[in-house]
Amino acid sequence: MTFEQFYKNTVSSYYEDTKNQRLGQFFMNSLEEYNIELYRSVPKDVDCFYVDALVLEFTDWLQNNWVDT
Repeated sequence: MTFEQFYKNTVSSYYEDTKNQRLGQFFMNSLEEYNIELYRSVPKDVDCFYVDALVLEFTDWLQNNWVDT
């Protein structure tokens, strides 16, 4: 999967059903399900689980560290 596919799938899934989560939570949970090692390597300063304002920084970091599968 490419970063673009992951991003589009996550955003689409979020707007279909938020699962009562904020966007940052949803992104982090989606990443955890997809790639636990990448999830664990997210730096604290871009971890958007608790702070939705970091979603842009998180997705920038994620795109730069993504390895297509």
